[in-house]
Amino acid sequence: MADAIIDKRDLEFVLFEQCKLDQICALGQYAEMYDHDTCQITLNEALKLATGPLSSCNADGDAVGVRLEDGQVYLPESFVGPYKQFSEGGWVSMARNPEYGGMGTPLALALASMEMFIAANPSFMFTPGLTDAAGHLIEAFGSQEQKDLYVEKMYTGTWGGTMCLTEPQAGSSVGDLTTKATPVDGEDYYKIVGNKIFISSG
Repeated sequence: MADAIIDKRDLEFVLFEQCKLDQICALGQYAEMYDHDTCQITLNEALKLATGPLSSCNADGDAVGVRLEDGQVYLPESFVGPYKQFSEGGWVSMARNPEYGGMGTPLALALASMEMFIAANPSFMFTPGLTDAAGHLIEAFGSQEQKDLYVEKMYTGTWGGTMCLTEPQAGSSVGDLTTKATPVDGEDYYKIVGNKIFISSG
Protein backbone atom coordinates (compact mmCIF):
# COMPACT_ATOMS: atom_id res chain seq x y z
CA MET A 1 0.00 0.00 0.00
CA ALA A 2 2.82 2.43 0.82
CA ASP A 3 4.18 2.20 -2.72
CA ALA A 4 0.80 3.27 -4.08
CA ILE A 5 0.97 6.42 -1.92
CA ILE A 6 4.55 7.54 -2.45
CA ASP A 7 8.05 6.36 -3.27
CA LYS A 8 9.57 6.88 0.17
CA ARG A 9 13.15 6.36 -1.01
CA ASP A 10 12.68 9.05 -3.65
CA LEU A 11 11.18 11.38 -1.05
CA GLU A 12 14.11 10.78 1.32
CA PHE A 13 16.58 11.37 -1.50
CA VAL A 14 15.03 14.75 -2.26
CA LEU A 15 14.82 15.75 1.41
CA PHE A 16 18.16 14.59 2.73
CA GLU A 17 20.45 14.52 -0.29
CA GLN A 18 19.14 17.30 -2.51
CA CYS A 19 17.55 19.70 -0.01
CA LYS A 20 20.08 18.89 2.76
CA LEU A 21 17.41 18.68 5.45
CA ASP A 22 20.01 17.68 8.05
CA GLN A 23 21.76 21.02 7.52
CA ILE A 24 18.47 22.90 7.83
CA CYS A 25 17.79 21.08 11.12
CA ALA A 26 21.10 22.35 12.51
CA LEU A 27 19.98 25.96 12.11
CA GLY A 28 18.46 28.30 14.70
CA GLN A 29 14.99 27.35 15.79
CA TYR A 30 15.26 23.72 14.64
CA ALA A 31 18.56 22.80 16.26
CA GLU A 32 17.18 21.69 19.62
CA MET A 33 14.17 19.76 18.32
CA TYR A 34 15.00 18.25 14.94
CA ASP A 35 17.78 16.05 13.62
CA HIS A 36 18.00 13.26 11.05
CA ASP A 37 16.44 10.64 13.31
CA THR A 38 13.58 12.92 14.38
CA CYS A 39 12.82 13.71 10.74
CA GLN A 40 12.86 10.01 9.83
CA ILE A 41 10.49 9.19 12.69
CA THR A 42 8.16 12.00 11.58
CA LEU A 43 8.15 10.72 8.00
CA ASN A 44 7.48 7.15 9.14
CA GLU A 45 4.56 8.27 11.29
CA ALA A 46 3.19 10.40 8.46
CA LEU A 47 3.36 7.41 6.12
CA LYS A 48 1.53 5.22 8.67
CA LEU A 49 -1.21 7.83 8.96
CA ALA A 50 -1.43 8.18 5.18
CA THR A 51 -1.56 4.48 4.40
CA GLY A 52 -3.85 3.69 7.33
CA PRO A 53 -6.64 6.02 8.46
CA LEU A 54 -6.48 8.47 5.54
CA SER A 55 -6.39 5.83 2.82
CA SER A 56 -9.18 3.87 4.47
CA CYS A 57 -11.73 6.66 3.96
CA ASN A 58 -10.46 7.95 0.60
CA ALA A 59 -13.19 6.35 -1.52
CA ASP A 60 -15.91 8.00 0.57
CA GLY A 61 -14.69 11.42 -0.55
CA ASP A 62 -16.12 10.57 -3.99
CA ALA A 63 -18.74 7.93 -3.22
CA VAL A 64 -20.38 9.74 -0.28
CA GLY A 65 -19.15 13.32 -0.68
CA VAL A 66 -20.35 16.19 1.46
CA ARG A 67 -23.91 17.33 2.08
CA LEU A 68 -25.47 20.64 3.08
CA GLU A 69 -28.39 20.52 5.48
CA ASP A 70 -29.93 23.58 7.16
CA GLY A 71 -26.79 25.64 6.58
CA GLN A 72 -24.48 22.96 8.02
CA VAL A 73 -21.95 21.09 5.89
CA TYR A 74 -21.40 17.43 6.72
CA LEU A 75 -18.36 15.43 5.67
CA PRO A 76 -18.53 11.66 5.19
CA GLU A 77 -18.90 9.92 8.56
CA SER A 78 -15.75 7.91 7.85
CA PHE A 79 -13.71 11.16 7.91
CA VAL A 80 -14.54 11.90 11.56
CA GLY A 81 -12.16 9.45 13.29
CA PRO A 82 -9.21 10.12 10.95
CA TYR A 83 -9.69 13.88 11.31
CA LYS A 84 -9.62 13.56 15.09
CA GLN A 85 -6.45 11.47 14.87
CA PHE A 86 -4.92 13.90 12.36
CA SER A 87 -5.67 16.95 14.50
CA GLU A 88 -4.67 15.44 17.82
CA GLY A 89 -1.40 14.25 16.28
CA GLY A 90 -0.46 17.85 15.43
CA TRP A 91 -0.43 17.28 11.66
CA VAL A 92 -2.65 20.22 10.70
CA SER A 93 0.06 22.87 11.07
CA MET A 94 3.37 21.06 11.21
CA ALA A 95 5.62 23.95 10.17
CA ARG A 96 3.81 26.63 12.17
CA ASN A 97 4.68 28.40 15.39
CA PRO A 98 4.59 26.10 18.46
CA GLU A 99 3.39 29.09 20.49
CA TYR A 100 0.06 28.68 18.69
CA GLY A 101 -0.04 24.88 18.56
CA GLY A 102 2.09 24.15 15.51
CA MET A 103 4.88 21.54 15.52
CA GLY A 104 7.55 24.00 14.40
CA THR A 105 9.03 21.56 11.87
CA PRO A 106 11.18 22.67 8.95
CA LEU A 107 8.85 23.52 6.06
CA ALA A 108 10.47 20.87 3.83
CA LEU A 109 9.54 18.14 6.31
CA ALA A 110 5.97 19.43 6.57
CA LEU A 111 5.60 19.55 2.79
CA ALA A 112 6.93 16.01 2.40
CA SER A 113 4.40 14.78 4.95
CA MET A 114 1.58 16.70 3.29
CA GLU A 115 2.55 15.10 -0.02
CA MET A 116 1.85 11.70 1.51
CA PHE A 117 -1.42 12.84 3.05
CA ILE A 118 -2.66 14.37 -0.20
CA ALA A 119 -1.68 11.25 -2.14
CA ALA A 120 -3.63 9.13 0.35
CA ASN A 121 -6.80 11.21 0.45
CA PRO A 122 -7.00 14.51 -1.46
CA SER A 123 -10.63 15.20 -0.48
CA PHE A 124 -9.81 14.87 3.21
CA MET A 125 -6.84 17.23 2.94
CA PHE A 126 -8.88 20.21 1.75
CA THR A 127 -10.00 20.98 5.31
CA PRO A 128 -6.69 20.81 7.21
CA GLY A 129 -4.77 22.30 4.27
CA LEU A 130 -6.94 25.39 4.03
CA THR A 131 -7.25 25.64 7.82
CA ASP A 132 -3.47 25.80 8.10
CA ALA A 133 -3.27 28.45 5.37
CA ALA A 134 -6.04 30.60 6.84
CA GLY A 135 -4.57 30.31 10.33
CA HIS A 136 -1.14 31.35 9.05
CA LEU A 137 -2.68 34.35 7.29
CA ILE A 138 -4.19 35.47 10.60
CA GLU A 139 -0.91 34.85 12.44
CA ALA A 140 1.02 36.89 9.88
CA PHE A 141 -1.40 39.80 9.38
CA GLY A 142 -4.07 39.72 12.11
CA SER A 143 -4.28 41.83 15.22
CA GLN A 144 -3.10 40.31 18.48
CA GLU A 145 -6.73 39.90 19.49
CA GLN A 146 -7.45 37.94 16.28
CA LYS A 147 -4.35 35.80 16.75
CA ASP A 148 -5.30 34.97 20.32
CA LEU A 149 -8.84 34.08 19.31
CA TYR A 150 -8.27 32.06 16.13
CA VAL A 151 -4.78 30.79 15.47
CA GLU A 152 -4.32 28.07 18.08
CA LYS A 153 -7.83 26.74 17.48
CA MET A 154 -7.06 26.54 13.76
CA TYR A 155 -3.54 25.11 14.03
CA THR A 156 -4.82 22.36 16.30
CA GLY A 157 -7.78 21.56 14.03
CA THR A 158 -10.48 22.59 16.52
CA TRP A 159 -11.74 25.26 14.13
CA GLY A 160 -11.53 25.10 10.34
CA GLY A 161 -10.72 27.51 7.56
CA THR A 162 -11.94 27.83 4.00
CA MET A 163 -11.11 29.65 0.79
CA CYS A 164 -13.68 32.22 -0.26
CA LEU A 165 -12.10 33.38 -3.49
CA THR A 166 -14.67 32.89 -6.18
CA GLU A 167 -17.90 34.70 -7.06
CA PRO A 168 -21.14 33.34 -8.52
CA GLN A 169 -20.51 34.84 -11.98
CA ALA A 170 -16.83 33.83 -12.11
CA GLY A 171 -16.45 30.20 -11.04
CA SER A 172 -12.78 29.30 -11.41
CA SER A 173 -12.08 32.19 -13.80
CA VAL A 174 -10.17 34.44 -11.43
CA GLY A 175 -9.95 37.17 -14.07
CA ASP A 176 -13.74 37.56 -13.95
CA LEU A 177 -13.81 38.55 -10.25
CA THR A 178 -15.44 41.95 -9.67
CA THR A 179 -15.52 42.40 -5.86
CA LYS A 180 -13.63 45.51 -4.73
CA ALA A 181 -12.25 46.51 -1.33
CA THR A 182 -11.71 50.24 -0.74
CA PRO A 183 -9.86 51.57 2.33
CA VAL A 184 -11.88 53.91 4.55
CA ASP A 185 -10.04 57.18 5.19
CA GLY A 186 -8.57 57.36 8.67
CA GLU A 187 -9.88 53.90 9.62
CA ASP A 188 -8.35 50.44 9.88
CA TYR A 189 -10.89 48.67 7.67
CA TYR A 190 -12.16 48.44 4.11
CA LYS A 191 -15.57 48.78 2.47
CA ILE A 192 -16.29 45.77 0.30
CA VAL A 193 -18.59 45.89 -2.72
CA GLY A 194 -19.47 42.59 -4.32
CA ASN A 195 -19.69 39.09 -2.96
CA LYS A 196 -17.76 35.91 -2.46
CA ILE A 197 -18.85 32.32 -2.13
CA PHE A 198 -17.29 29.49 -0.16
CA ILE A 199 -15.57 26.97 -2.38
CA SER A 200 -12.70 24.79 -1.19
CA SER A 201 -13.50 23.32 2.21
CA GLY A 202 -16.64 25.43 2.43
